[in-house]
Amino acid sequence: MNRVYYFDICALLVLVPLLISDIRRKHYRGKIGRVYVWLLTLVLFDTVFDSLRSGQLTTLGTIDLSFKVKLVSCYIHFYLRALVTPVYVLLISQLTGYYSKIRESLIGILSFNIPVALNMAILIINVFTGCIFTYSVEGDIVLYNVGSLIAVVYFVGFWYAFFALVLVMFSRERLGVEKVLAIISFYPINIGAIILHHIRPDTLIEMFATALCLLIMRLFILRIDEDMDTTSGASSYMAFKRDVDNLFIGKEEAIVVFLRLLDNKAVRTVLGNPVYEKMLRRITDGFMPSLHKKGIRADIYFLHNGMFAGLIHNYAKADVIRDYTNSLLPDLFERFEVDGIDIDLNVAVCVVRIPEDIDSPEYLQSFSESYHYTIPPNKAVLYSQMKPDREFMLKNNLDCIISRAICDNHFEMYYQPIYSVETGRFTSAEALIRLNDPEYGQIQPDLFIPAAEKSGAIIQIGDFVVDSVCQFLSSGKDREMGIEYVEINLSVMQCMQKNTAVKIKNCLEKYDIEPSRINFEITETMEDYTNDAIIKTMNVISENGNSFSLDDYGSGYSNLHRVMSFPYEIIKLDKSLVNDLKDERSEMVVEETIKMIKVFGSKIVVEGVEDEKAYNWFAERGCDYIQGFYFARPMPENEFINFLNENNG
Repeated sequence: MNRVYYFDICALLVLVPLLISDIRRKHYRGKIGRVYVWLLTLVLFDTVFDSLRSGQLTTLGTIDLSFKVKLVSCYIHFYLRALVTPVYVLLISQLTGYYSKIRESLIGILSFNIPVALNMAILIINVFTGCIFTYSVEGDIVLYNVGSLIAVVYFVGFWYAFFALVLVMFSRERLGVEKVLAIISFYPINIGAIILHHIRPDTLIEMFATALCLLIMRLFILRIDEDMDTTSGASSYMAFKRDVDNLFIGKEEAIVVFLRLLDNKAVRTVLGNPVYEKMLRRITDGFMPSLHKKGIRADIYFLHNGMFAGLIHNYAKADVIRDYTNSLLPDLFERFEVDGIDIDLNVAVCVVRIPEDIDSPEYLQSFSESYHYTIPPNKAVLYSQMKPDREFMLKNNLDCIISRAICDNHFEMYYQPIYSVETGRFTSAEALIRLNDPEYGQIQPDLFIPAAEKSGAIIQIGDFVVDSVCQFLSSGKDREMGIEYVEINLSVMQCMQKNTAVKIKNCLEKYDIEPSRINFEITETMEDYTNDAIIKTMNVISENGNSFSLDDYGSGYSNLHRVMSFPYEIIKLDKSLVNDLKDERSEMVVEETIKMIKVFGSKIVVEGVEDEKAYNWFAERGCDYIQGFYFARPMPENEFINFLNENNG
């Protein structure tokens, strides 16, 4: 039977450019990219030998030579085909993070290895029995004949396809809809090719279907722009994050070598981007390949701002890597030469064991941001030898501390009384959240609030504050002591949420609280984020009966006309204005600011008042409320009620 092998040629037209592109762009440097390049190479050669076994080969001259070439090509084709499907499963297991679990599980080892061993064994037996295929010569034609056990070859292929599908289904949430759909598309494509081949045995379309799947994988799953950092030539931050997440999912042991250029900003500023990028590529091409020469397989990533990370999967002792890294540093970073320019680079290098030293990807990321502050330059150190102080550990573990506080209720509400100049009593208070961690103790808000805003946890914290204050107000104790309303800080992220106003309204109704008893504070810097979503949220909250005050006025570039375009009833002067009362000129500036706010009809609260002199100065100039240590520090709920009883009673 003469076979139509033109689809194999089309497959080569897909595979060859893919492989050349990956090699030129060094996609093989990443762990997943390396397996993908192996798979491409296998399929490429498989396609070549599939074409040889099916082509006319008339140029070979004799029928005997044609018979031998076809026979050998067919054996190589089937051997390569037996390897393609397990390597595909290997790639999927790397993508989903299940590689180490398969490798360490007896069921996983057997499920992965027995089918390919069976395939290889049958191919060996085929030499003597022809149970899979045979070739025969009739006249001047070489005929291909299918054996009775060819079904076993297809069964093994289907088994690996099912194996990969199970891994994908278990990881569908992490992979995302687009990647899952792209992987699932492989199955109808290949099944359709097999069916077509059985309907038209002379049409070899299976390799083209495989090449099409590899193209889909490259475009929708292994996006090279996401996996590679074009500036440095190393793998990207996104690839590092994915590979580290997979390490922890698979509970795999590994070593991470962090290398930060301490002179990064200065070098970039002085030498310019072209020289800076060449320097990064020199490091990529020089540092980790040096480890490879010692038999240490390391994938290199460029994270950001002069930060490299090397991920070592194969077993190696951390102290061995540290010692060898130390031996490399002088050659690589002392008198570093780029375009004839000699540069002495200072680097901070730390060797971390996973999961022995660090047991979560979140902590690993936060550690990488600040480890260089506590280790000596130009010397690789082990994480286990570091003795970071409490503040260092705290800053690197904030995300975990905040998550633990949300789950285990480590937050507590404090209240700072606000004094009314007109009535001579405390008529309001500001609600302030505190975090009391069982390991680190009291953590200041100026530490955990910015971290919560960055991670998005501020939404849950904000919900806790509103609910806690409403619950406190529902007791009525504060009202008995003369408190008219309580101020709650509202973050930018909360204002950008569409359902914030609804959640606040529902909470007020839950505890039967009048909206006028809660005033929301917005920081002056929030105006830098002004957009329709924030303005709409503020307007809806105002329509529901709550009022707003502007917090920290005077801490930034204040524009009073822009400020008053928002629904603020109260302006809170930042404590920096209190501290500025050092001479007559600064007093005049603050005094004029107070007069302007009064023109707009807003009430004024002065924050940060710590002595009688400051109190008298602001009271004499018509400020309505005073808040600060002069009267009271923030205090827990019970102490706050006792304070009111003593001072307002």
